Amino acid sequence: MEIEFEALHLLVLALTALVIVGSDVYGLLYVLGKKAVLNAKVINWLHKIVWIGLAGMIATGIGLTLESPWVLEEPMFYVKLIMVLALFINGFVIGFLAKVATTTPFASLTWKQRAPLVLSAAVSLSCWIGATLIGFAM
Repeated sequence: MEIEFEALHLLVLALTALVIVGSDVYGLLYVLGKKAVLNAKVINWLHKIVWIGLAGMIATGIGLTLESPWVLEEPMFYVKLIMVLALFINGFVIGFLAKVATTTPFASLTWKQRAPLVLSAAVSLSCWIGATLIGFAM
């Protein structure tokens, strides 16, 4: 049985994107003050699901690269890899920052406390979108 890495990669992307959009909406409710603090159990669950999605994207991406080694000659492939690395590192950062969002209202945070939350969200959003766009362009 031959594994269809492209279809699997797209399926994992679609499922992970749904969880990411839900997570981002949940976080936006916090930033807008619609939720005073975020539920730690929900945050942990969402975070684990996104980690599984990222791992699935990496695994199926390796399979795709083995099927199409020509991508290793493409400079944009390395830009995509840098974005995936940033997502991986940012995953740990988000795990740490989530503790703030589950204990302290956003409005109560100082700018120094808000900045890492906003920066981490920006890194996540830009790298997920950027890596996806590069993937579709290749």
